Amino acid sequence: MSGMADTQPTGYFATDFATDAERQRLQLLEAALDPNSIRRLTQLGVGADGRVRRCLEVGAGGGSIARWLADRVAPKGTVVATDVDTRFLEQLDRPNIEVRKHDISTDPLDPLAYDLVHCRLLLLHLADPATALQKLADAVAPGGVLLVEEWEYGTIQVADPKHPLAEAVTKVNAALFELTLGIGIDIHLGRHLPDLVEATGLKNVDHEGSLRITRGTPAATMAKASTALLRPALVARHMVDDAEIEAWFAALSDPSFRMIDYSTISVWGHRPPL
Repeated sequence: MSGMADTQPTGYFATDFATDAERQRLQLLEAALDPNSIRRLTQLGVGADGRVRRCLEVGAGGGSIARWLADRVAPKGTVVATDVDTRFLEQLDRPNIEVRKHDISTDPLDPLAYDLVHCRLLLLHLADPATALQKLADAVAPGGVLLVEEWEYGTIQVADPKHPLAEAVTKVNAALFELTLGIGIDIHLGRHLPDLVEATGLKNVDHEGSLRITRGTPAATMAKASTALLRPALVARHMVDDAEIEAWFAALSDPSFRMIDYSTISVWGHRPPL
């Protein structure tokens, strides 16, 4: 494989993607992940009794969870939605959402200020996730909760190795893993997340994982959208060729194909009331 250190970009990998392509990718991401995030936020008591009024959504992306939180804690609650790239957040139309351009790696957060702090697929992009996580934990008010959700790619594998497209999918998946790690995304952060949250000093830390079986479908998916955006880099580095990538797309569109997908690891911790 080619050496990626010479060309490794810095910062969030999708910042320079075309707006329409990145909007579609984020929308597909939200469709895949929002149900699990909303279920967990609901179980943690967001909106149930009005205790959660001050919410912080860090790395808010396309804004779907910020919008849900705003509706859930209205009319008295507020949501601060932050991101290094706020082009989609600026389109949110809820009066109780405040959008802030913010880099969790370098910019401060108000300590002990929020009843709920949430982030999803944020820490895996950072060079120092533990320091950022501590900053998030320190922003949790007494009686409040932190919820962090990250991916673990170690579960990804072809369900049926005898499938005619299995070899091509396995090769492209390996190239995607290598490329993703090479541009600074920790695809195995999820397995370390419970320990990282416990190290912040929050109490009653717990976690759960969710995993899906990808079944081939002609419909657009988040995996297809992300791979389409990464395709030029994969080919330019001679990691895989166009024919192999086309076979990967064909597999994910083939109703007979199954792949065990990534796991989403959700971890939460509480700051005791005063």
